[in-house]
Amino acid sequence: MDARTIIERLRDGGQPNKDELNWFAAGLASGTVTDAQAGAFAMAVCLRGLSEEARVDFTLAMGDSGDVL
Repeated sequence: MDARTIIERLRDGGQPNKDELNWFAAGLASGTVTDAQAGAFAMAVCLRGLSEEARVDFTLAMGDSGDVL
């Protein structure tokens, strides 16, 4: 998977799937997704939006991407 593909799909009005969102969240946590890519993702989400399903999937992925206390 690759951040550019996910960002381009969002920019063009598509929606990322659950696996892509899990990968992106893990990349944010591990640092493999760059700050610039994170910013581009945020801009694409702001301009095009995420479906309710994608918002839930991304929220859960972010919660699962780190250490659980």
